[in-house]
Amino acid sequence: MSRILYLSPMSTIPPRDGGSRWVHSVVDMLVEAGHSCTLIGHDFVKMDGHITQRFDISWRKKPLVILRALLQSGHYTEMKYDSVEWRNIVQDHLRNFKYDTVIISFIWMDKLLGIPNMPSLVIFDTQNSEWKICKGYQDSKNPLVSRLGRSAAARLDRSMAELPEDAVLMHIAESDVADHCDRRPDMNHIVVMPGIEATPRTGSPDYSVSVKELLFCGNLSNRLNNDAVNYFASEFWPLLRSVASFTLAGSNPSRNVQKMAKNFGWTLIPNFSDEEKMELYNRTHFAVLPLPYGAGSKIKLLEAVSYGVPVLTTHAGATGGQSLPSFVTVEDSPEQWLHTIMNTVKTDPSWYIDAISFGNDYNFRNTMKPLFDLLGEYARTG
Repeated sequence: MSRILYLSPMSTIPPRDGGSRWVHSVVDMLVEAGHSCTLIGHDFVKMDGHITQRFDISWRKKPLVILRALLQSGHYTEMKYDSVEWRNIVQDHLRNFKYDTVIISFIWMDKLLGIPNMPSLVIFDTQNSEWKICKGYQDSKNPLVSRLGRSAAARLDRSMAELPEDAVLMHIAESDVADHCDRRPDMNHIVVMPGIEATPRTGSPDYSVSVKELLFCGNLSNRLNNDAVNYFASEFWPLLRSVASFTLAGSNPSRNVQKMAKNFGWTLIPNFSDEEKMELYNRTHFAVLPLPYGAGSKIKLLEAVSYGVPVLTTHAGATGGQSLPSFVTVEDSPEQWLHTIMNTVKTDPSWYIDAISFGNDYNFRNTMKPLFDLLGEYARTG
């Protein structure tokens, strides 16, 4: 079996966003499959499922991150997580432990390849087509955000051009492959979709009521989710407010989110346990994903589906390529969302059945197969 090092400085314990949950899920499935896997995350080292080290380093604050990204024509997130202290921790670890495979979160972390003793099989976990997300930033009316989007896209182009041809690019959705393959058709591309374990909710609210509860669940500090909340407020809420209430649930709500929740009378739940999250879904009529732009598979969508909760999403929120069950409404029109809300008047037993079926099709053991196959082939041939 393989000895794998996963490098992801943005991944936290406990996971506070979809990206962190994705990384931890992949690591856990690798260990379950018999591989040895070490994750060096934001402030910890986890070896084969056990935390072996905690560290405290200084990460750059937002004003300095923005300034560096503008001055260096760099990627905002790279400027935030490109820490010499963190790289030294990785370098020290590689002096003491030997691996045959390294998985690196995001292609703009390519400078990690310069660290001595780096494993021979290199996999970049792209997570999304970041060019699509950068396009959303570039289209912003805020000139600073637009410029940061252009800088990030330019950095992505440079990274892609410089990646070694024997590295592997791992994508989480078929829809992300083209953006990367068009730029580097000479590289090996695999698709490893996020998997789910179907756990349909045990209770559900009364769908005959005149005002239904909508839920948005996700990290409330990140830019994409903040733009989604803004988009919901301007495009959907004016039409839906007479037939719905709205709950925002997620970590680190920005001042913008807090202000909107107060102004619109929305419920804001900034921190919650897994048990409390299950209770949120039990009383929710619809999970919503009002994303104005996006790419890749959205874990918040898969999570709601795994609970058997009806979903209202824009097309940007459903780009993962999965065959979604019928209780997921994919529409960009507020009028269509209103129609679905008003015409769903009772719980449908098929939601439970479809959630189980979806979970069987997209469980981690199935979605991880391309990565398992790659590791197996490398173990045989080197």
